[in-house]
Amino acid sequence: MAEGLLPLYQYEYILPLLIGLLNCACSIAFAVTAAISEPLPGWIEGVTGPTGLMIGAARGVIRSMHCNPLYSSTVIPVDKAINGLILCGYQRAKASSQEKAPSKRNEVHFCNLCISKKALTSWGDSIETGRRFFYETPLSFSLWYPGGSIKKNYYHHLFCVIFFHYLPAYFIDFLMLISGQKPFLVNVQRKVSMGLKLLQYYTTKDWEFQNEKFQEMSSQLNAIDEEMFDTSVGQLNWETYISTYIMGMRTYILRESPSTLPYARKVLRRLYILDCVSKVLFFTLTFWFLWTHMDGFVESGDAFIRSSLSSIYHERNNTIHA
Repeated sequence: MAEGLLPLYQYEYILPLLIGLLNCACSIAFAVTAAISEPLPGWIEGVTGPTGLMIGAARGVIRSMHCNPLYSSTVIPVDKAINGLILCGYQRAKASSQEKAPSKRNEVHFCNLCISKKALTSWGDSIETGRRFFYETPLSFSLWYPGGSIKKNYYHHLFCVIFFHYLPAYFIDFLMLISGQKPFLVNVQRKVSMGLKLLQYYTTKDWEFQNEKFQEMSSQLNAIDEEMFDTSVGQLNWETYISTYIMGMRTYILRESPSTLPYARKVLRRLYILDCVSKVLFFTLTFWFLWTHMDGFVESGDAFIRSSLSSIYHERNNTIHA
Protein backbone atom coordinates (compact mmCIF):
# COMPACT_ATOMS: atom_id res chain seq x y z
CA MET A 1 0.00 0.00 0.00
CA ALA A 2 1.39 3.41 -0.93
CA GLU A 3 2.09 5.58 2.09
CA GLY A 4 0.00 8.74 2.35
CA LEU A 5 -0.39 11.49 4.91
CA LEU A 6 -2.74 9.68 7.29
CA PRO A 7 -4.63 6.43 6.69
CA LEU A 8 -7.67 7.84 8.49
CA TYR A 9 -9.66 4.64 8.07
CA GLN A 10 -7.40 3.09 10.73
CA TYR A 11 -8.53 4.04 14.21
CA GLU A 12 -5.07 4.27 15.78
CA TYR A 13 -4.20 7.28 13.61
CA ILE A 14 -7.24 9.35 14.52
CA LEU A 15 -6.32 10.03 18.18
CA PRO A 16 -2.86 11.49 17.40
CA LEU A 17 -4.46 13.70 14.77
CA LEU A 18 -7.02 15.05 17.27
CA ILE A 19 -4.31 15.67 19.85
CA GLY A 20 -2.30 17.49 17.22
CA LEU A 21 -5.27 19.72 16.41
CA LEU A 22 -5.71 20.55 20.10
CA ASN A 23 -2.07 21.60 20.33
CA CYS A 24 -2.16 23.68 17.15
CA ALA A 25 -4.07 26.96 17.15
CA CYS A 26 -5.19 27.61 13.57
CA SER A 27 -6.34 31.04 12.46
CA ILE A 28 -8.41 30.87 9.27
CA ALA A 29 -8.61 33.92 7.00
CA PHE A 30 -11.58 36.25 7.49
CA ALA A 31 -14.01 34.49 5.13
CA VAL A 32 -14.40 30.84 4.18
CA THR A 33 -15.97 30.61 0.72
CA ALA A 34 -17.22 27.89 -1.63
CA ALA A 35 -15.19 24.80 -2.40
CA ILE A 36 -12.94 24.64 -5.42
CA SER A 37 -13.29 20.90 -5.95
CA GLU A 38 -14.25 18.97 -2.78
CA PRO A 39 -16.81 17.65 -2.09
CA LEU A 40 -18.16 19.31 -5.27
CA PRO A 41 -17.12 22.44 -7.19
CA GLY A 42 -18.94 25.44 -5.76
CA TRP A 43 -20.26 23.60 -2.70
CA ILE A 44 -21.20 25.95 0.13
CA GLU A 45 -23.42 25.57 3.18
CA GLY A 46 -23.48 28.77 5.25
CA VAL A 47 -24.75 32.23 4.29
CA THR A 48 -22.33 34.33 6.34
CA GLY A 49 -19.69 36.66 4.94
CA PRO A 50 -19.42 37.07 1.16
CA THR A 51 -22.08 34.41 0.50
CA GLY A 52 -24.78 36.38 2.33
CA LEU A 53 -23.61 39.55 0.61
CA MET A 54 -23.96 37.93 -2.82
CA ILE A 55 -27.45 36.61 -2.07
CA GLY A 56 -28.60 40.02 -0.78
CA ALA A 57 -27.19 41.81 -3.82
CA ALA A 58 -28.71 39.26 -6.22
CA ARG A 59 -32.10 39.69 -4.56
CA GLY A 60 -31.86 43.45 -5.11
CA VAL A 61 -31.90 44.14 -1.38
CA ILE A 62 -28.30 45.34 -0.96
CA ARG A 63 -27.54 48.45 -3.05
CA SER A 64 -24.48 49.77 -1.26
CA MET A 65 -21.46 48.38 0.57
CA HIS A 66 -18.75 50.23 2.48
CA CYS A 67 -15.51 48.86 1.10
CA ASN A 68 -12.12 49.85 -0.28
CA PRO A 69 -12.07 48.25 -3.75
CA LEU A 70 -8.26 48.18 -3.88
CA TYR A 71 -7.77 46.01 -0.80
CA SER A 72 -7.29 42.25 -1.12
CA SER A 73 -10.28 40.01 -0.45
CA THR A 74 -8.96 37.83 2.37
CA VAL A 75 -10.89 34.65 1.62
CA ILE A 76 -10.06 30.96 1.48
CA PRO A 77 -12.09 28.16 -0.17
CA VAL A 78 -13.59 25.74 2.34
CA ASP A 79 -11.89 22.62 0.97
CA LYS A 80 -8.45 24.27 1.20
CA ALA A 81 -9.21 25.39 4.77
CA ILE A 82 -10.23 21.86 5.85
CA ASN A 83 -7.18 20.33 4.20
CA GLY A 84 -5.08 22.89 6.03
CA LEU A 85 -6.63 21.97 9.39
CA ILE A 86 -5.90 18.27 8.80
CA LEU A 87 -2.35 19.11 7.73
CA CYS A 88 -1.73 21.26 10.82
CA GLY A 89 -3.01 18.53 13.11
CA TYR A 90 -0.85 15.91 11.45
CA GLN A 91 2.32 18.01 11.45
CA ARG A 92 1.82 19.00 15.10
CA ALA A 93 1.19 15.39 16.17
CA LYS A 94 4.26 14.29 14.23
CA ALA A 95 6.42 17.01 15.83
CA SER A 96 5.13 16.12 19.33
CA SER A 97 5.98 12.47 18.90
CA GLN A 98 9.57 13.44 18.10
CA GLU A 99 9.95 15.73 21.13
CA LYS A 100 11.82 14.21 24.03
CA ALA A 101 10.92 16.86 26.62
CA PRO A 102 7.32 16.35 27.92
CA SER A 103 6.84 20.09 28.41
CA LYS A 104 7.45 20.81 24.72
CA ARG A 105 5.04 18.12 23.57
CA ASN A 106 2.10 20.13 24.93
CA GLU A 107 3.20 23.49 23.57
CA VAL A 108 0.56 25.19 21.40
CA HIS A 109 1.74 26.17 17.94
CA PHE A 110 0.01 28.90 15.95
CA CYS A 111 -0.59 28.79 12.21
CA ASN A 112 -2.47 31.09 9.82
CA LEU A 113 -4.49 29.20 7.21
CA CYS A 114 -4.73 31.77 4.46
CA ILE A 115 -3.84 32.54 0.88
CA SER A 116 -0.79 34.64 0.08
CA LYS A 117 -1.71 38.24 -0.61
CA LYS A 118 -0.14 38.18 -4.06
CA ALA A 119 -2.46 35.32 -5.06
CA LEU A 120 -5.64 37.12 -3.92
CA THR A 121 -7.92 39.29 -6.00
CA SER A 122 -9.18 42.68 -4.82
CA TRP A 123 -12.63 43.38 -3.39
CA GLY A 124 -13.41 45.62 -6.34
CA ASP A 125 -12.52 42.98 -8.93
CA SER A 126 -14.36 40.25 -6.99
CA ILE A 127 -17.58 42.25 -6.72
CA GLU A 128 -17.55 43.41 -10.34
CA THR A 129 -16.86 39.87 -11.54
CA GLY A 130 -19.66 38.54 -9.35
CA ARG A 131 -22.06 41.19 -10.66
CA ARG A 132 -21.28 40.23 -14.26
CA PHE A 133 -21.90 36.54 -13.62
CA PHE A 134 -25.08 37.25 -11.68
CA TYR A 135 -26.52 38.95 -14.76
CA GLU A 136 -25.73 35.74 -16.69
CA THR A 137 -27.00 33.37 -13.97
CA PRO A 138 -29.66 35.34 -12.03
CA LEU A 139 -31.96 34.10 -9.30
CA SER A 140 -35.52 33.02 -9.93
CA PHE A 141 -36.84 35.50 -7.37
CA SER A 142 -35.63 39.02 -6.65
CA LEU A 143 -37.28 41.99 -5.01
CA TRP A 144 -35.65 44.42 -7.43
CA TYR A 145 -33.17 44.56 -10.26
CA PRO A 146 -29.67 43.85 -8.87
CA GLY A 147 -27.57 46.99 -8.84
CA GLY A 148 -25.73 49.36 -6.57
CA SER A 149 -22.01 49.64 -6.00
CA ILE A 150 -19.31 49.70 -3.34
CA LYS A 151 -18.58 53.00 -1.58
CA LYS A 152 -15.14 53.93 -0.33
CA ASN A 153 -16.48 56.88 1.66
CA TYR A 154 -18.55 55.95 4.72
CA TYR A 155 -20.88 58.97 4.52
CA HIS A 156 -21.60 58.29 0.85
CA HIS A 157 -22.46 54.71 1.84
CA LEU A 158 -24.66 55.94 4.71
CA PHE A 159 -26.55 58.27 2.35
CA CYS A 160 -27.20 55.38 -0.05
CA VAL A 161 -28.31 53.09 2.79
CA ILE A 162 -30.90 55.64 3.90
CA PHE A 163 -32.26 56.40 0.43
CA PHE A 164 -31.84 53.04 -1.33
CA HIS A 165 -32.23 50.56 1.54
CA TYR A 166 -34.53 51.98 4.20
CA LEU A 167 -36.79 54.41 2.32
CA PRO A 168 -37.87 51.82 -0.30
CA ALA A 169 -38.28 49.25 2.49
CA TYR A 170 -40.61 51.53 4.47
CA PHE A 171 -42.55 52.42 1.33
CA ILE A 172 -43.07 48.77 0.30
CA ASP A 173 -43.98 47.76 3.86
CA PHE A 174 -46.53 50.59 3.95
CA LEU A 175 -48.12 49.33 0.73
CA MET A 176 -48.22 45.80 2.13
CA LEU A 177 -49.75 47.03 5.38
CA ILE A 178 -52.61 48.91 3.70
CA SER A 179 -53.23 45.90 1.44
CA GLY A 180 -53.64 43.63 4.46
CA GLN A 181 -50.33 41.75 4.11
CA LYS A 182 -47.61 41.35 6.70
CA PRO A 183 -44.70 43.80 6.21
CA PHE A 184 -41.22 42.29 6.30
CA LEU A 185 -38.75 44.36 4.28
CA VAL A 186 -37.75 46.79 7.05
CA ASN A 187 -36.77 43.86 9.27
CA VAL A 188 -34.80 42.39 6.38
CA GLN A 189 -32.93 45.67 5.92
CA ARG A 190 -32.13 45.85 9.62
CA LYS A 191 -30.55 42.40 9.46
CA VAL A 192 -28.71 43.40 6.28
CA SER A 193 -27.36 46.53 7.99
CA MET A 194 -26.10 44.48 10.93
CA GLY A 195 -24.36 42.09 8.56
CA LEU A 196 -22.81 44.93 6.56
CA LYS A 197 -21.49 46.57 9.73
CA LEU A 198 -19.71 43.36 10.67
CA LEU A 199 -18.42 42.89 7.14
CA GLN A 200 -17.12 46.42 6.66
CA TYR A 201 -14.65 45.98 9.54
CA TYR A 202 -12.76 43.63 7.23
CA THR A 203 -13.47 45.24 3.85
CA THR A 204 -12.20 48.70 4.88
CA LYS A 205 -8.81 47.50 6.16
CA ASP A 206 -5.82 46.13 4.28
CA TRP A 207 -5.13 42.81 5.99
CA GLU A 208 -1.85 40.97 5.61
CA PHE A 209 -1.56 37.53 7.19
CA GLN A 210 1.76 35.76 7.53
CA ASN A 211 1.48 32.21 6.21
CA GLU A 212 5.10 31.09 5.91
CA LYS A 213 4.55 28.25 8.40
CA PHE A 214 1.53 27.03 6.46
CA GLN A 215 3.46 27.09 3.19
CA GLU A 216 6.38 25.30 4.81
CA MET A 217 4.13 22.48 6.04
CA SER A 218 2.58 22.13 2.60
CA SER A 219 5.99 21.86 0.96
CA GLN A 220 6.90 18.86 3.16
CA LEU A 221 4.20 16.62 1.65
CA ASN A 222 4.97 13.76 -0.68
CA ALA A 223 3.23 13.47 -4.05
CA ILE A 224 0.31 11.37 -2.78
CA ASP A 225 -0.33 13.60 0.24
CA GLU A 226 -0.03 16.76 -1.83
CA GLU A 227 -2.74 15.52 -4.18
CA MET A 228 -5.03 14.25 -1.40
CA PHE A 229 -4.65 17.23 0.95
CA ASP A 230 -4.06 19.97 -1.58
CA THR A 231 -3.93 23.49 -0.13
CA SER A 232 -2.51 25.41 -3.10
CA VAL A 233 -4.48 28.15 -4.86
CA GLY A 234 -1.63 29.92 -6.60
CA GLN A 235 -2.89 28.97 -10.07
CA LEU A 236 -6.56 29.62 -9.26
CA ASN A 237 -8.54 31.37 -11.99
CA TRP A 238 -10.69 33.74 -9.93
CA GLU A 239 -13.23 34.38 -12.70
CA THR A 240 -13.89 30.67 -13.13
CA TYR A 241 -14.01 30.21 -9.36
CA ILE A 242 -16.52 33.04 -8.81
CA SER A 243 -18.72 31.69 -11.60
CA THR A 244 -18.67 28.23 -9.99
CA TYR A 245 -19.26 29.85 -6.59
CA ILE A 246 -22.44 31.55 -7.83
CA MET A 247 -23.75 28.36 -9.41
CA GLY A 248 -23.00 26.49 -6.20
CA MET A 249 -24.85 29.10 -4.17
CA ARG A 250 -27.90 28.75 -6.44
CA THR A 251 -27.77 24.94 -6.25
CA TYR A 252 -26.78 24.11 -2.67
CA ILE A 253 -28.23 27.05 -0.68
CA LEU A 254 -31.15 28.39 -2.70
CA ARG A 255 -32.05 25.01 -4.23
CA GLU A 256 -32.37 26.44 -7.73
CA SER A 257 -31.34 23.95 -10.39
CA PRO A 258 -29.75 24.99 -13.71
CA SER A 259 -33.10 24.25 -15.40
CA THR A 260 -34.53 27.39 -13.71
CA LEU A 261 -32.10 29.70 -15.52
CA PRO A 262 -34.36 30.50 -18.54
CA TYR A 263 -37.17 31.58 -16.20
CA ALA A 264 -34.70 33.50 -14.00
CA ARG A 265 -33.42 35.44 -17.03
CA LYS A 266 -37.00 36.38 -17.96
CA VAL A 267 -37.54 37.67 -14.42
CA LEU A 268 -34.31 39.66 -14.64
CA ARG A 269 -35.40 41.29 -17.93
CA ARG A 270 -38.74 42.28 -16.39
CA LEU A 271 -37.03 43.76 -13.36
CA TYR A 272 -34.63 45.66 -15.62
CA ILE A 273 -37.53 47.20 -17.54
CA LEU A 274 -39.30 48.04 -14.28
CA ASP A 275 -36.12 49.60 -12.90
CA CYS A 276 -35.64 51.75 -16.02
CA VAL A 277 -39.30 52.87 -16.04
CA SER A 278 -39.11 53.73 -12.33
CA LYS A 279 -35.97 55.82 -12.82
CA VAL A 280 -37.43 57.69 -15.80
CA LEU A 281 -40.66 58.31 -13.90
CA PHE A 282 -38.80 59.52 -10.80
CA PHE A 283 -36.57 61.97 -12.69
CA THR A 284 -39.51 63.18 -14.80
CA LEU A 285 -41.62 63.92 -11.73
CA THR A 286 -38.67 65.60 -10.02
CA PHE A 287 -38.00 67.81 -13.05
CA TRP A 288 -41.71 68.64 -13.38
CA PHE A 289 -41.94 69.60 -9.70
CA LEU A 290 -38.87 71.84 -9.88
CA TRP A 291 -40.03 73.43 -13.15
CA THR A 292 -43.55 74.20 -11.96
CA HIS A 293 -42.29 75.67 -8.70
CA MET A 294 -39.36 77.52 -10.21
CA ASP A 295 -40.97 80.95 -9.83
CA GLY A 296 -41.78 80.29 -6.21
CA PHE A 297 -38.21 79.13 -5.51
CA VAL A 298 -36.79 82.24 -7.22
CA GLU A 299 -39.11 84.59 -5.32
CA SER A 300 -38.36 82.88 -2.01
CA GLY A 301 -34.62 83.01 -2.69
CA ASP A 302 -34.79 86.65 -3.72
CA ALA A 303 -36.76 87.57 -0.60
CA PHE A 304 -34.30 85.68 1.61
CA ILE A 305 -31.30 87.41 0.02
CA ARG A 306 -32.94 90.88 0.29
CA SER A 307 -33.82 90.22 3.93
CA SER A 308 -30.30 89.07 4.74
CA LEU A 309 -28.67 92.06 3.03
CA SER A 310 -31.07 94.44 4.75
CA SER A 311 -30.26 92.96 8.16
CA ILE A 312 -26.51 93.21 7.49
CA TYR A 313 -26.90 96.85 6.31
CA HIS A 314 -28.88 97.91 9.38
CA GLU A 315 -26.51 96.12 11.73
CA ARG A 316 -23.53 97.82 10.10
CA ASN A 317 -25.15 101.27 10.35
CA ASN A 318 -25.98 100.74 14.01
CA THR A 319 -22.39 99.71 14.68
CA ILE A 320 -20.98 102.82 12.93
CA HIS A 321 -23.35 105.25 14.75
CA ALA A 322 -22.62 103.60 18.09
